[in-house]
Amino acid sequence: MPSNTYFWRALGALLVCGLALWGLFSWLGAIGLVIGAPIVGVAFTRLAIDLTAEMGWQMRWAVLAPLNGKHYVYLNFNLRIVQDDDFGRWMALSDVRRIVGSGAADKALAQSYPGGYQVFDGKPHLRDDALLLYLAREPSTPAIKLRNWVERNIAFPARTERKRRGIYLRDPALDVE
Repeated sequence: MPSNTYFWRALGALLVCGLALWGLFSWLGAIGLVIGAPIVGVAFTRLAIDLTAEMGWQMRWAVLAPLNGKHYVYLNFNLRIVQDDDFGRWMALSDVRRIVGSGAADKALAQSYPGGYQVFDGKPHLRDDALLLYLAREPSTPAIKLRNWVERNIAFPARTERKRRGIYLRDPALDVE
């Protein structure tokens, strides 16, 4: 939905154009209206273009806002990333296994990375740093490619945000207190 600023902008343009046309009509008569009509047309055309563009941006925002920071795509695999309050980004192990193939069992990962393993909505997830450690141990080519992608698109931005905010996470291999 368009913001109220466009309503006030249109109302202001209508007021200014009306005063300008009234002034031209009182000064030049009917010729003043002929001269002023194109100016009014251009002013309202620009407002209509801006309103249409704003409506497009508002619709795009409404559709994409729920996905902001959660939706990633890697080689046509749609990945949903969960971000916690400490700006740790968690990736579902089911997505990792779809890309890499089989890997360690959930129980083994929970024991190996107790600080980096968590269950969200019934699905096990690994935090970005634990995911990098896990993928570093996987010898397959898809794991190496995924690790590079995760480092660049998930882990590095998360680390940068945590550093900027002064948040330090415990090592994912250490036990949670």
